[in-house]
Amino acid sequence: MLLVHGMQTWVQKKKSRKSYIKAVEDKVNAKHFWTAGEAISQQARGKWTVPKSKAVGQYIGDIKFRFQQVKIFMRSIHLLYPICLLPNDLERDKWIRSINAIQEIMHILEKRDNFSDAEIKDCQSKIDSFANVWISLNGDAGVGNYFHYLFSGHVSFFLYRYRNLYRYSQQGWESMNGRMKQVYFRRSQRAGKGSKGSHLRPIYRLYARRLGWILGVADIVFQSEGKETRDSNEPLHNSVDASDELYEYLSEIVMNRNVEVHDDENIYVDIPE
Repeated sequence: MLLVHGMQTWVQKKKSRKSYIKAVEDKVNAKHFWTAGEAISQQARGKWTVPKSKAVGQYIGDIKFRFQQVKIFMRSIHLLYPICLLPNDLERDKWIRSINAIQEIMHILEKRDNFSDAEIKDCQSKIDSFANVWISLNGDAGVGNYFHYLFSGHVSFFLYRYRNLYRYSQQGWESMNGRMKQVYFRRSQRAGKGSKGSHLRPIYRLYARRLGWILGVADIVFQSEGKETRDSNEPLHNSVDASDELYEYLSEIVMNRNVEVHDDENIYVDIPE
């Protein structure tokens, strides 16, 4: 929305869209833009371009970043103020105030410890203040799915229920999905020779081994009573069929582990007023 606002005011000053896009791209692709928050390699960030609009009336297209890039982009977004918020912009202060507010809110939600009731109330109060300014600037167009979760109180509801949303972050699964695709397309026969007729077998072995490393049991020598086994000095993960045995071993660990699981869907948490 900041980039759209910048383009609107830029064009109103009888400047071309092309010059605006070039100014934004030059600023974003500068090295210091990506080191303002934390260092990130050139290879990791690549060369960013302002996405072209695909619909009539759109100024720019949908902006997409990986998770790490989004965090750094948000920390460095103040470097775009001289381009997107001209000195005589009457709403300049409101834009800066709203962006500072969402930066603070996102930092709060990244907390890894459990939230207290007071902390949740304070966070929702900041969200409400941000919503008032943001909607006054952008109207309905500025309320996407993520802001809807914040403004409607969904995030606070789940914070009251689970106390911490960081532990439920899905970034690890997204990373595993990428790894899974690489293994399937680059390290398997896609159910051909060596896959024993199964598309999923290489993926299954990947997840079993990965889980073994995470739990620290991948090097354990597993021997079944009454069955022939490989050399007792051979680590579990070196065997062709090791993943099957590893999976059984891990299943036994998980099933026998004393872990409390609360899976009652009828439990509701009252949100304090």
